[in-house]
This record gives sequence, structure tokens and C-alpha cells, in this order.
Amino acid sequence: VLDLGCGGGDLARSLVRWARSDGFDLEVVGVDPDPRAIAAAERQTTAGVTFRTQSSGDLVAAGERFDVVVSNHVLHHLDDTERGAFLRDSAELAVGRSVHSDIRRSVSAYRLYAIGASFVSAGTFIREDGLRSIRRSFTVPELAAALPA
Repeated sequence: VLDLGCGGGDLARSLVRWARSDGFDLEVVGVDPDPRAIAAAERQTTAGVTFRTQSSGDLVAAGERFDVVVSNHVLHHLDDTERGAFLRDSAELAVGRSVHSDIRRSVSAYRLYAIGASFVSAGTFIREDGLRSIRRSFTVPELAAALPA
């Protein structure tokens, strides 16, 4: 499994853990073009998970292929051109399926996050970054219009 835009590696580690709990061995490669994200991801090691400082374009250029390609909370970080390239790369990298999950924007999500984050991440960048992500995310109709057929 390829985790594109893996950030700190939470999804990659969770996929391996969930698969093991169901009796499956799974190998996950997490990639992110930001070396700071990979450095953070590598602070915690999990058997079956490797991390690389690469982009989806780097992987396509190298001819790599994966059974499944996933991303989580990446699409709202990309402009229209970047998102199109990212999704084309995902389709080319996936032998099977590519699955992308993102944040659904709503007024209630913004308000609840603003209040909740104040309790767990007061004084950090996490609260502001999360609020920015919610503002940049999509509603369901917006995402449907932004995705290729």
C-alpha cells in the first residue's frame, strides 16, 4: 500500500496495525515531499512501514506500482493543477484501487474544532493549521465537481 502525503505516518502505521489485528501482513510505504514530515514519521518505527521523502511524480517517473494507493487529508492542500496531477499519478501508481479521504467543510466542523482544539493544543500551531484546513476543504458537491470523471 502506498500512502501519498503521509505526513507524520499515522495512517500508514494504523493500516499495518489494523491488518495485523485481522491476521494479515501488510507493507505500507509512506511518502511525502516535505522532509520535515518524513523526519517526524520516522521518529516512531513500525514493522512493515517505510517512509520516503518523495512526491507522487517521483514515484511515477521511477515506474513504481502499488496494489493500493491511499491519501488522507491531502486534497485540500492542493490547487486545481496540483490536485489533477496528484490524482492522475495515483491512478498510474495503483495496480488496483486508489482511495482518497479528505475533510468535509461545514460551519459546525469549524466551530467544534475551534473549541475542542483550544483544550488539547492551546498555544500551538495545530489549532490554526486545523482551522485553515477546514476552511480550505470541500463540501461534497464541491469535491465532486473538482474530481475527474
